[in-house]
Amino acid sequence: MRHPGWAIAVLMSVFVGAGAAAQTESRDTATRFAADDDDQRRWSVHVDDDLFSFANRDRDYTGGVTFGLTGNRAQNHPLSLTGALERVDRATRFAAWRGDAALEGEALEVGLLLFTPRDLAATQPLPDDRPYANLLYAASSVVALDEERGAAFQSSLSIGVLGLPVAEALQRAVHEVFGNTEPHGYSHQISAGGEPTFLYSVSRYTLLGQRSYRSHSYSLRFGSGASVGYLTEANLEIVARSDAPWWSTAAATADYAGHPAIGGPPRLAHGRPGFQLEAGAKLHARLYNAFLEGQFRHSDVVYSSHELEPLLVDLWIGATTVLPRGISISYTVRHQTEEIGRGSGARSFAWGSIGIAQSF
Repeated sequence: MRHPGWAIAVLMSVFVGAGAAAQTESRDTATRFAADDDDQRRWSVHVDDDLFSFANRDRDYTGGVTFGLTGNRAQNHPLSLTGALERVDRATRFAAWRGDAALEGEALEVGLLLFTPRDLAATQPLPDDRPYANLLYAASSVVALDEERGAAFQSSLSIGVLGLPVAEALQRAVHEVFGNTEPHGYSHQISAGGEPTFLYSVSRYTLLGQRSYRSHSYSLRFGSGASVGYLTEANLEIVARSDAPWWSTAAATADYAGHPAIGGPPRLAHGRPGFQLEAGAKLHARLYNAFLEGQFRHSDVVYSSHELEPLLVDLWIGATTVLPRGISISYTVRHQTEEIGRGSGARSFAWGSIGIAQSF
């Protein structure tokens, strides 16, 4: 989405900062005591935009904005799905599989994601390109760590709505302000008018190696996972990072969010800014993608599963800087291989993500 990321980031940062401050002032003594024992307390805003990848494009996964909370606030927030997630984990036996692993962190995330075809000016359906799609969602996630086995387990539950008109209004308003081409095809988007959806995801991470060198720590881990819902797939990943807990979860990649990140950025050492690097690769064996195939409600432009590539590769590299007062700034660039197997939509694409977070 051309240029909206900056505007949305500023607005969300002001809103989130004000909300966090207000909640801090209103806590009672018991809540304050519990929060003081919680070293994962953090709010964050992430803005995704194809512009941030330095590609002169405005299409595919064109933009998104997410707001996240980690720590006690994530569990106690009115939008939290933690209770429902616990019940689903028990029903799927994932809770039993992780065994005696100790809870290490939890997160809440709310966000809006947008997808568009190449030609924003077209008013008619574009059957050979990516359809318009958007998702407004809330997601909860937990990570448990088993140090003896060198394993970590993450599960997430996301509930949202596809096809809401708010996405068109937002993108048109921002494009009008910056003089860009306004989108005219949202009437043909996936599940136009709104349709509920969900995503349940589980992952297991294994520590492959970890070492320290000149006061810096480095780790390499392997992960496997699966999801069912608006993205149904199995996946494998490998992640290398510096100066961060190996079990901390990577930012969402081609999952397009819904598996919130847990585990804060590096802390300041001796008053100096902290710095973290991360790189990874993920192989997706995807069976279903609602953003391309639609759901139960009629959509003007959809693809059948045989028209989509079943294997996708997702690559990313990013850096995070930690500043005084618990503030961190991150930048990540991502690339995904083509998923549509025919027509003008058969292309790989890239996007970037800018994140601002603060521990409190």
